[in-house]
Amino acid sequence: MAPQVRFSRRALLASALATLATPRIVRGAAPEASAKISDAAWNDLARQITGGVIRPPDPRFIVLTRPENLRFYDPPDTPDAIDPNAPLAVVRPRDPKEVAAALMWAEHVGLPMVPRSGGHSYAACSTIPGLVIHAGAMRQVRASAGSPMIETGGGVLNGDVFSALKNTNHGIVHGRCTTVGLSAFLMGGGIGLSMREFGVGCDRVEAVELVLANGRTVVATAGNDYKDLFWAVRGGGGGNLAFATRWWLRSFPVGKVIAFYAHWWSGDTKAILRRLVRALEASPEQMGAQMSISASVADTKSPNEIKLIGQFNGSRAKFDAALGGALTDADKYLPVELPYWDAQEFFDIEAVPNRYRETSLFADRVSDECIDEACRLMRTLPSPQARSRLTMFLTGGQINKVKPEATAFVHRSSQWLLNPILEWDQQQTPEAHMKWQRDVQDGLAAIIGQTSSYQNFPDPDAANPAEIYWGSNLTRLERVKATYDGHRIFTPPRNQGIPLSS
Repeated sequence: MAPQVRFSRRALLASALATLATPRIVRGAAPEASAKISDAAWNDLARQITGGVIRPPDPRFIVLTRPENLRFYDPPDTPDAIDPNAPLAVVRPRDPKEVAAALMWAEHVGLPMVPRSGGHSYAACSTIPGLVIHAGAMRQVRASAGSPMIETGGGVLNGDVFSALKNTNHGIVHGRCTTVGLSAFLMGGGIGLSMREFGVGCDRVEAVELVLANGRTVVATAGNDYKDLFWAVRGGGGGNLAFATRWWLRSFPVGKVIAFYAHWWSGDTKAILRRLVRALEASPEQMGAQMSISASVADTKSPNEIKLIGQFNGSRAKFDAALGGALTDADKYLPVELPYWDAQEFFDIEAVPNRYRETSLFADRVSDECIDEACRLMRTLPSPQARSRLTMFLTGGQINKVKPEATAFVHRSSQWLLNPILEWDQQQTPEAHMKWQRDVQDGLAAIIGQTSSYQNFPDPDAANPAEIYWGSNLTRLERVKATYDGHRIFTPPRNQGIPLSS
């Protein structure tokens, strides 16, 4: 049952500026135009935010604005260097009132803004030449032994959840990286190793507190006046509709799980991948798994490496019966029974900022033809100048038992999420590799017969991102966007926003 919380408060600036003819933000405005903000205006903002305004050369500025994907913004080494992609300032509001103050100030001075929690957007959507409203001061997590409800602040990271729930029997659907922000994770759907048994992350949301574009704070649930907004924020994408300041999530009980890792660097790559795909597809919903196949240049003689990680919520005997036979020839294989939250440390990955592009493709079925083509394509990398792999997330289960129209997360029929990844170190983008990656994406899509993509893996170079992210839910999502953010105050950069119907 959703929490019985009533909010009717309006942020002070929302009412103070309601009668002003404030200029509307022009997305894509030149940074030099946005920079013409007086010291008096900055001081006005600082007075309304606990902790003030953080601007260069404050050493905290780079830490709070650096994206994980340096392709779009790589902070200069010297604090006085000028980068046209750099944000102008960061604020860290501590509550909805201060979030509203920052929103209204940005609109009043005509400065673009973006919300930020973890900074893990693959398209660096939480870093723009404007104001970054950082949710990092709202990282509380509340759980009690007698209730399945988990309450979190809008700036909570995965690591905060892990720490708060580690000594409880509560679990939620989450990702592997401890520095990923929960708000954008949930707003984009939210995939994790528990999703086949308990649905995607947004399926566990009972209520959410949001600051709207006009500065009002509301709590949206499935049964109140904001049920259309509640529908939209569960899959509509981070930074697209409102600023989340609090979440209420329905947890599930956790005990011990089988955590496993397997690695192949020899053998018949096609045969191994076929066997793994079929075994995982036939496994029970308690099985969560992610595997990858590395890419190599055409003249490489050694097999491509296959890596598999996952967890099984059940006994070792049931795990062995479901998957053990497919793992016997692994060059390295480690299964271990652990308490759930200890297992998450087993899976934890450290995010190191770098340059990359990730694309994605939901697949209702991965045929032998698709597997063979994937193996062939993974041996055609143009050169070692960049690194690549094809990651495959096992989906299905409870995800597909929710109707596509029940939430804005429309992807409810897949067995797999395919994820071609390209990484490089140098500043110059490797164009030949970028084309190759797109050819991989398009080639697999042609075999699968689908183009649906995961909105939490934003692809700024996609031709029609809104259509591939939201599919048949796009029209309704556009209507909700028009109702709550008709002036597109919440609009992620690089064509990642919800469009407004003409």
